[in-house]
Amino acid sequence: MAWQEPKTNWQDADVVTKDDINRIEGNTAELKTATDGKMDKSGGTFTGIVTAHSNTSYTTKQVRNIILSTADADVNLMSNGDIWIKYKA
Repeated sequence: MAWQEPKTNWQDADVVTKDDINRIEGNTAELKTATDGKMDKSGGTFTGIVTAHSNTSYTTKQVRNIILSTADADVNLMSNGDIWIKYKA
């Protein structure tokens, strides 16, 4: 079953129908099929914006937030571990 857009405007008076249950169960199965919502250890593709956890473990291999900008680095816009790359427009 393909993903179906969930109902997000539920009201107290709404009655849950068999179609609602089928959609919810189908979407749940679809999410489980997509590796339980986790990135596979052997790789994959992020389908949304990803932000790395800010920390000071600078010598540990990990994902880093990279800011690309035509402006000079602004520490007020950065967190620990972020990388700022200035480029010429």
